[in-house]
Amino acid sequence: MSIKLLEKSKDFVKNIGYSGQIKLLIKELGLNQTSLAAKLGLSQGVISEFSSGSREPSKEFLLGLPKLGISLDWFLTGEGEMFIAKNDKKHPIIAEIEAIVDKKLEKIEAQIAEIEGRIKNRPPKDPNSGMFVSEPEPEYGEDLDEVTFVEGIAAGRPIFQSEARSTIPVPRRFIKTTPEDYYVGRIRGTSMTAAGIPDGVLVLIRISDTPRDGAIQVVECQGEATLKRMREIPGKGWKICFDDYTGRYIEIGSGDEFYIQGDFIAVLPEDD
Repeated sequence: MSIKLLEKSKDFVKNIGYSGQIKLLIKELGLNQTSLAAKLGLSQGVISEFSSGSREPSKEFLLGLPKLGISLDWFLTGEGEMFIAKNDKKHPIIAEIEAIVDKKLEKIEAQIAEIEGRIKNRPPKDPNSGMFVSEPEPEYGEDLDEVTFVEGIAAGRPIFQSEARSTIPVPRRFIKTTPEDYYVGRIRGTSMTAAGIPDGVLVLIRISDTPRDGAIQVVECQGEATLKRMREIPGKGWKICFDDYTGRYIEIGSGDEFYIQGDFIAVLPEDD
């Protein structure tokens, strides 16, 4: 961003703020907060915070404006035309922000790949020696319990949870009460990778109907189930938070219906 544009932007924020700009572009585009959020890939709650002035617009929001044909100069300074002319070139700030975002995404993807590789290749630890050693094949195998299996728990956008039921063997060391208190599901999506829950793994869930702040839980909202970290908004409701370094979340108001289906216990090992 040029020094001149930066100074203009600071003056604009100080004197007027961005909330009026957001309300005006919503009106001119014929949208509402929900549809604008959908077009930008953000939550309605985030757009509401930007619009009320309680939070400054994020980089993701700014990057999305030119894709809707909105001039970034106009939004940041209040000057010039709202809409970008078709022959306008990409604004330097857009290229700068895109480069920063791409660099961060590459770093995050490399970190995830490294963590997944360590988890997959890590040998078991000998509790007596304190060293990682190869574990001999048990003579009679590990004690197992049969637990109900549910195909498909979303770790991305909420998806419909299948009603199909079967059972799957689970190592008894994970079962702290009775097998009937648990179920297993396969994760679909990548929004919980920062919590060590990658796409495609089997997870053990203990049945519960109580939301807990900070806990990773299966939550059903509008008939769809997803695995997310729950965060309480005192006096307002809850946030269903993505654990993928993006800071994204889905806000549940105090009047919205949602149901907790269970607490995340562990990622289960699978046979090769």
